[in-house]
Amino acid sequence: MGRDARLDGLVRRGLAWVVGREDQPEWPFLIQKLLDVVVDETRRTELVALGVTWLEGRVSRPGWARVIQKLLDVVEDKEQRSELAVRGVGWLKLKDREDQPEWPFLIQKLLDVVVDETRRTELVALGITWLEGKEARREWIYVVQKMLDVVVNEKQRTDLVDRGLTWLDRRDDGPGCSHLIQKMLGVVVDETQRYKLVARGLTWLEGREVRREWTYVFEKLLDVVVDETQRSELVARGLSWLEGAEARPDWSHVVEALLLVSSDEDQRQRLVDRGYEWLLVGANRVRPQWKHMLLAVLRFELSSSRLEALVAEGVAWLVDNGSSSHWSRVLAKLLEVAQDAVQSIALVEQGVAWLHNNPHHPDTGLVVESLRGRAPNDTLRGPLIAPEPAAE
Repeated sequence: MGRDARLDGLVRRGLAWVVGREDQPEWPFLIQKLLDVVVDETRRTELVALGVTWLEGRVSRPGWARVIQKLLDVVEDKEQRSELAVRGVGWLKLKDREDQPEWPFLIQKLLDVVVDETRRTELVALGITWLEGKEARREWIYVVQKMLDVVVNEKQRTDLVDRGLTWLDRRDDGPGCSHLIQKMLGVVVDETQRYKLVARGLTWLEGREVRREWTYVFEKLLDVVVDETQRSELVARGLSWLEGAEARPDWSHVVEALLLVSSDEDQRQRLVDRGYEWLLVGANRVRPQWKHMLLAVLRFELSSSRLEALVAEGVAWLVDNGSSSHWSRVLAKLLEVAQDAVQSIALVEQGVAWLHNNPHHPDTGLVVESLRGRAPNDTLRGPLIAPEPAAE
């Protein structure tokens, strides 16, 4: 008997068991599992109806909040989902429910699905109240991040950022610290808070260079920092991090980020040098970030020999990556900078071949524009290609 047949047999047994056994302690767990694995629409509809009926009058039962979360995941009917949301909000407001382990997960789910502004405002107020005094709860960090995602009131957002900063001061390396820092940096508008957050981020970076999330926090800090002293410190941290980290997959991202913000010419030249050397390592060309590094380095002035070497690498990349969403951008940039006639011809040939193989691609027009004046007009054909404007 195959696996699918065995699974179907188990599902049929499970469906038979849940009917009439609603008061068994295992019932809420089994219906969640069945909703995970059942794909037949008739059976799923039957399970949803059983779940909705089970919720009635059982708000004190363990597993109630988990069942309604699962139903909110799977129910597509807007009216039925709205009715479930009303029940969910009601459960959150019951006395002593805020100490239940399911409370923080249910409010996040409700904020994902509730669209009515009045109910969303009520949920935000409930979430903000819940945060007070529950900083030791593991889920606190997830609720505050969800609040930061959904609040529209500027004062509420400012207060949430203040709470987040206080939380971080007491837990400099707890789970989720780096995510909370990034989240707050993405929403902060108050300049004083921004300065404090950047300072907190700089403190977090210290000694965590081997952590995978180091580069995410670093790049986010570079995106938002406005204080020149803090920016200089960040750039210095980034340059230091690059030493010996060439094998890391995020190495190129840090180089690119630093190239965007570095104002010192010598410093920028060193970054260009490092990026150039990285691009010439054959093994790096298969990495997804290779194309981004190429485009970043080609923005700067290069010697003829370096330019020729990078164009050669770029032609090789074009040959192997015709399906890349960045193909047209790489071709356009290489055509713009190429100085060697033979390389220019090779690039044009690549572009014409790509048009022949991808006549319906959304970037067809971009490739044609890059080739105009470089390739014969009769080779620039395709359903998405605009004709050459007629001479007046």
